[in-house]
Amino acid sequence: MQFGFVPGKSTTDAIFLVRQLQEKYLAKDKTLFLAFVDLEKAFDRVPRSLIWWSMRKLGIDERLVRAVRAMYRDAVSKVRVGNVYSEEFRVEVGVHQGSVLSPLLFIIVLQAITEEFKTGCPWELLYADDLALIELKGLRVNLAKTKVLISRKVDKSQTPSDRWPCSICRKGVGRNSIRCTKCKLWTHKRCSNVKGRLTRNIVFVCGRSGAINTENAQRPSSATFQGEKLEIVDSFHYLGDQVSSGGGCAESATARVRIAWAKFRELLPLLVTKGLSLRVKGRLCMNSHATWQ
Repeated sequence: MQFGFVPGKSTTDAIFLVRQLQEKYLAKDKTLFLAFVDLEKAFDRVPRSLIWWSMRKLGIDERLVRAVRAMYRDAVSKVRVGNVYSEEFRVEVGVHQGSVLSPLLFIIVLQAITEEFKTGCPWELLYADDLALIELKGLRVNLAKTKVLISRKVDKSQTPSDRWPCSICRKGVGRNSIRCTKCKLWTHKRCSNVKGRLTRNIVFVCGRSGAINTENAQRPSSATFQGEKLEIVDSFHYLGDQVSSGGGCAESATARVRIAWAKFRELLPLLVTKGLSLRVKGRLCMNSHATWQ
């Protein structure tokens, strides 16, 4: 499904569908695999023959195909440095830069080629050159920026609730705690089964340190696709929103609040200036809200 440069559709639609898929799969205790694919220099790497093939595949009238081909026939470019122009050179790949037709041609290409690998992959979400689902008929995939996210139910008891989680109950520890000498994590006194007063001379090993180390060792950090390794991440910044493996919007809300505070700190010297009117300060806040939203 294409959302880029399509009237009536936006990034919020793609983000909503990703969250809905996560919610449905997590509700049925199923695992959802998401691959976020980044196309490298997508607009500049589209082969011209692929454009004509895509237009015909989607049933576009042959007269329009010939008209577009005429626009790209014998296309040349120049490089300007100051007021000096280079010699003309032919451009035989990619869509025209700055043309209002180029985004439409690009999404036509993406729509056509995704039909080829849709078998076995029921959904793909497209927004311009950002794919949520690799070289695709001449389009090169940037494997360094391509990430895999595995969405599954998270055991709440294993999820840290604070910066310093207890090795047993995973809740935040306070002053009355002791550090495990094996896993180096802190443990509540009530969870440690240590009798008497906690002192630095006690050599303490928590009961779950082995289980924690086994869990971390078995967790995969990468996936292999056609001999290439793809990084597995817990969260991904997709179309301006934060998508996490455990689902929900908590990480997204935290990220947005963090960005808002960063913008506020940037504007703070202007907001406390006495020489600016309240109207000007209000406009600064509104413009800043539009940039980080």
